[in-house]
Amino acid sequence: MDHDHRTSLLRRHPGWRLLRASNAAFVVSVLHRVFVVEKARTVGEPTLIEAVDDALYHQREINPEAMPRSAREAASRWVVGFEVILGAYSPLSMTAMTAMTAVSPLS
Repeated sequence: MDHDHRTSLLRRHPGWRLLRASNAAFVVSVLHRVFVVEKARTVGEPTLIEAVDDALYHQREINPEAMPRSAREAASRWVVGFEVILGAYSPLSMTAMTAMTAVSPLS
């Protein structure tokens, strides 16, 4: 794998884009809970929004001004930002699992 290929992956691969996001720690914590703790294989929009809403609630208990978006707005930005579509076959699950595999050894 050459440098150009790695650079391209950093810019285009959904898992790497997720890890480079400014709110990556928050996103990864939500995805970890949904995909690892709860062992979901795919996630529909209502489930994702509920998980984001729960995480936002806890985050705002610590810092009331953190994350000004609603759970629906945040989840929608993740989905659009990573160019995935929620549905019966959810590429979000593959993206999340790729990201979780990458960060698991770091914890």
